[in-house]
Amino acid sequence: MEFKNLKLSKKTTFVIWVLIIAFIIAAPSILPVFRLNLLGRYLSLAIVALGVDLIWGFTGLLSLGQGIFFALGLKLIHYYQVFL
Repeated sequence: MEFKNLKLSKKTTFVIWVLIIAFIIAAPSILPVFRLNLLGRYLSLAIVALGVDLIWGFTGLLSLGQGIFFALGLKLIHYYQVFL
């Protein structure tokens, strides 16, 4: 399924963005803690995947340099949760 020819009006785009922002604001009060943590994990992995996709798509080179910062952040969070 391709969305290249999908034309949305400005009003429809605005409504979609408002719904997304409303879900983000309401998610902590609606979702249980497990699902909220899972959503955070998925969103952080999506940001890493988007970064890899952008750098690979624009330059044609596979760069895993941002993976170092992602792994370092995960390791620091692990240390924080275990030792503090």
